[in-house]
Amino acid sequence: MELDNLKQTWQESSNISKSLKNNTMELIRNKSYGPLASLISKFKTQLLAIPLFIGLIIYQVITKPQLFHSPSIWVLYSIGLMLSIYFGYNYLLASKLQNPSDAVKHNMEIQLKKLETGFKWFYVVTSIFYALIPVALELALYFNIEKDFQEWGQVSIYIRVLTYIAGFVFMILLSKRRFKKEYGQHLQNLKRLIEQMQ
Repeated sequence: MELDNLKQTWQESSNISKSLKNNTMELIRNKSYGPLASLISKFKTQLLAIPLFIGLIIYQVITKPQLFHSPSIWVLYSIGLMLSIYFGYNYLLASKLQNPSDAVKHNMEIQLKKLETGFKWFYVVTSIFYALIPVALELALYFNIEKDFQEWGQVSIYIRVLTYIAGFVFMILLSKRRFKKEYGQHLQNLKRLIEQMQ
C-alpha cells in the first residue's frame, strides 16, 4: 500500500515537472507573447530604421554631396551602420532562441549569453561614438570644414568642453535607462524561464 502511494506521488511530481517544463517552453517559443516575443518585436521595429537610414544617405548624396566632406557626418553615418549591424545580429540571436530545433537548455543559455554580451558591447561602442562626435566637430571647426557650426566655434573652448562632457554623461545615462526600460525586464524574464527548464 505504501509502495503504491509512493509510486503515485512520484508520478504526480513527475507530471508537474513535465507540465512546468512545457509551460516554460511555451512561454519561450510563443511568437505572440512572452519575454522573447517582446524582444523580437522590439528588434523588428529597430530593423525598420535601416531602410530609412539608407534612404537618408541616398537623399543626401543627391541633394547635398558637400556634406560628405564633413567628419561629423561620417561619424553619424558610422553610428548608423554599426547600429544596423547590431540590430540585425540581435534579431538573429533572438530568432534562434525561438526556433524549436534549438530548444535545448544549454543552447538557449549560450544564445542568451550572446545577447547579453552584445548589449555590453553596445554600451562600449556607443560610448566611443559619443566621445567621437565632439572630436569630429572640433576637427571640422579647426580645419574650417563645418560652415554651419562657425558660431559654435566662437564660444569659449572651456564652455564647449563642459558642454561636450555634460552631453556625453547625459547620453550614457539616457541609453542605460532606455536599455532597462526597453530590454532589461524581458531579458531577466527570459533568463528566469530558461533557468526553470530541466
